[in-house]
Amino acid sequence: GGFAELRQADGVALVAKARNDNGNLVLYLLVRGLDKQRAQGTLRLTYRRRGQNMPANITERLELYNFNTGSYPYGSFTTVLSEPVPTAYGSSTVSLSNPAQYISYEGDLFLRIGIEGAGGSAQLLVDQLLVEWEEQP
Repeated sequence: GGFAELRQADGVALVAKARNDNGNLVLYLLVRGLDKQRAQGTLRLTYRRRGQNMPANITERLELYNFNTGSYPYGSFTTVLSEPVPTAYGSSTVSLSNPAQYISYEGDLFLRIGIEGAGGSAQLLVDQLLVEWEEQP
């Protein structure tokens, strides 16, 4: 799709199912094409999702790899969102200052979504994960 389609939640979810061995959900996502040297202002994440077949009040974490802590995988992820998984579609927006710390010199941004104790039949339906940033001309 085009730019407008990328910005809109389209009602077609990416479904992540828990592994049978430990019941945890862990998704790794990669965003490419950012320019660390030109990034400025804020980094905005819009995340629309819902949980299905999960225990009540289970918490999810949305994390970004912080390249100020070291090259991947020697540094650490920073939790930018931690809240209960919604049972009906819900959106959360996070704005982060100093976006360059989350961007590698190659222009990559690493995201991780983690839900511990989701259970073997749990699903996370992700309808939108929008990453927006500003660049100086």
